[in-house]
Amino acid sequence: MSNPEHEIDNNWLSVSSSPFTNELYDSDDPAFFLDQVAVILFSSMAKLAMLLKDWPEVQQHADRCWKKIPAIVANYQGAILIKQNPIASFSLLRDSLSGILSCMEAIHSEHEDEPWISSADQTLTSLIDAASEHFLATSHDINHSMLKLGSVVGLTHLCFEQSSLTSAAFENTTPMHAHRLAAMDLSKVGNIAPHSELTRFPLLVGLLLVFKNKWIDQLESQIGSDAIGVRARLYDALETEIYPGIDELMYEEGYVFPKWASTLLLGNYNWSSE
Repeated sequence: MSNPEHEIDNNWLSVSSSPFTNELYDSDDPAFFLDQVAVILFSSMAKLAMLLKDWPEVQQHADRCWKKIPAIVANYQGAILIKQNPIASFSLLRDSLSGILSCMEAIHSEHEDEPWISSADQTLTSLIDAASEHFLATSHDINHSMLKLGSVVGLTHLCFEQSSLTSAAFENTTPMHAHRLAAMDLSKVGNIAPHSELTRFPLLVGLLLVFKNKWIDQLESQIGSDAIGVRARLYDALETEIYPGIDELMYEEGYVFPKWASTLLLGNYNWSSE
């Protein structure tokens, strides 16, 4: 007979989602800290959604947004796990990038049946521009000229092994094809992380900034002056229930959030940052 309490604990979110514990990431992959922030934001947004129960439509909108985060992280973790299979890796990278676009659509669509009118290249460019400004503000050493290529390369990654019908949404972009990737040197395509660093890394940073702006900075526009109290209760919950355990784990393992990462998190917690 199954134990319901065991099932609650024995799941991907509890067991394998954290980059700090799953040993999947290379030490120089910036997604190591970024995906940890994304997992933390998932929990933070779940807390916020609970606090929005008196505003059911706003709560439903928040739910449509934060529930897309696990797929963005899990697909990338699958991509870096199978390093000798570039076709599978690039397929999963594509799915992670698609999740970012889907999440952006959810954030900007107040109602489930309300389409958000924005092209993929416009969305990618706006996210990378936001990330670039964030990196400048946090003094993160990154090649900003290379960042500008992210939207172009991102479209190519999104079109990986797509038919002419599904890739029609990405005008003037030549899809990547699996048969060509299969014949390429594994030393160039066997590790997805360098390819992801050019596209997924700035795009996900941009998405998390949009999350913070929408659900924290602009909360008044959705629930009025009650936002002050909701934010205070959220920050208290994060700083007593979620953040201390992560902080303790980081101390034990010798991890320190880079400033660009810690400033993506919600609240006023005093994270030690490089």
